Amino acid sequence: DYILAQKVLIEELNTRAKTKSSQISFENELLYRFNKMYRIACRKCDENDEINASQDFYEAVTVREPPALDNYNNTPIQFKNGVLHRLLDQDEKKLRWKVVK
Repeated sequence: DYILAQKVLIEELNTRAKTKSSQISFENELLYRFNKMYRIACRKCDENDEINASQDFYEAVTVREPPALDNYNNTPIQFKNGVLHRLLDQDEKKLRWKVVK
């Protein structure tokens, strides 16, 4: 998923005029959804079952339909997941998959 997202961003989106603003809007929507879902998962988490809660959270996020990306009719889930993994790799965002009580 990560490699697919990088490939699309480099090869396809770089040729479009509105690419950067579209990419930023897409990423902001992903972050907004991720943070909402993370807070919900943390509230529901039993501190004795953080591993299962984290796995459930990961699955819920990765199977969720992606937001629209500019004028594309269908944004692949794999692309969304790759962008999301890239965002989680950025330390300054302080995002994580581990759910804690």
